[in-house]
Amino acid sequence: MKKKAHSPLKGIERRSRRILETALKLAEKGGFSAVRLRDIAAEAGVALGTVYKRFQSKEDILIAILQLELTKIRQILSEQPPSGTNLWRVTDLLGYITHWLCVRPQLSQATIKAVSSGEPALAEKVSLFHNEIIALTIDTLRGQGIPPESHLLKDPPSHTEQNFATLLQHIWFSLLIAWSGGLKTAEQIETEITQATHILARGLAIQETHTHNTPQRSLLSLADDSALSADDSALSADDSTLPNDDPSLADDQYLLADARITYADDPFPNNDESAPNNDEPSDAKDT
Repeated sequence: MKKKAHSPLKGIERRSRRILETALKLAEKGGFSAVRLRDIAAEAGVALGTVYKRFQSKEDILIAILQLELTKIRQILSEQPPSGTNLWRVTDLLGYITHWLCVRPQLSQATIKAVSSGEPALAEKVSLFHNEIIALTIDTLRGQGIPPESHLLKDPPSHTEQNFATLLQHIWFSLLIAWSGGLKTAEQIETEITQATHILARGLAIQETHTHNTPQRSLLSLADDSALSADDSALSADDSTLPNDDPSLADDQYLLADARITYADDPFPNNDESAPNNDEPSDAKDT
């Protein structure tokens, strides 16, 4: 029997919990514009000053909700980590998080807008979100298990690991922003992340390898088990699933045209050869 991960809201101070639960419900129904601090206070049964005492703005609240979502995802993956090759695991991880977000578009568009708001006062919290994705990516690439409640890595990342995970996180989040604006579908995000993963791996000389002799399976098979119970909060993922296309595309789709580029020690050498060749294939272009 699978062990049920505990709610990330447990242990949070009672009024803060009510504020987050109420804001989440409002965001799920009406998106970013529906999350108004006066409405949150009224529906949560607290004074408006109580909300301001705990959160600086509605963006602050939405970022806290997103961080709780990542905590839940980490708990699930610590018990049922991705399997297969290192690159398959990474694309499966980001595909799973994408699915988790996209099945609740109003909420996710609100949280993505909050993360992208550019408020200097929230910079540290936004950085924590991005660093959490980077740490999850590195843990998944290594295939040594995912700690349940910490975004800190067991061992410091290598230069290659850090650059791979950081660049991939930038690409993934830019695709989420495009999705929130109606420019990309969830399926397109998965396809382009698969392409980006293999392009970056080739550029950084990361070999595709198996870490464990475990069968390759998709994390989307966990979708039915990922939702929090009604007693925990409205922080739950819809049990629908996205199409799971095979990410193992043909090798020639990921070939970098400029074979002179080498990243043995420094992935960004300061010389003329670091610039991509003008003959680079179309699927390696920035999307």
